[in-house]
Amino acid sequence: MDPVRSALLCLVEQQPLDAAAMERAVGGIMEGAAEPLEIAAFLTALRCRGETVPQLVGAARAMRERSIKIPVPHTRVLDT
Repeated sequence: MDPVRSALLCLVEQQPLDAAAMERAVGGIMEGAAEPLEIAAFLTALRCRGETVPQLVGAARAMRERSIKIPVPHTRVLDT
């Protein structure tokens, strides 16, 4: 079973969704491995259950891993 469906099943069945499972699910979404309907169901179930700190950590890890790193020569940078 793919990571998004697996995470959705955990949420629907009131099972715990840890940081690693969340990281895999968000990674799958970011890599295009999930259909829009699966993404919508996953995000809706997550919102209905309420996001936890470990889940947010897992999502952030997945996004940071796939982000584009931009080298900057300056040490003082302003981000908006």
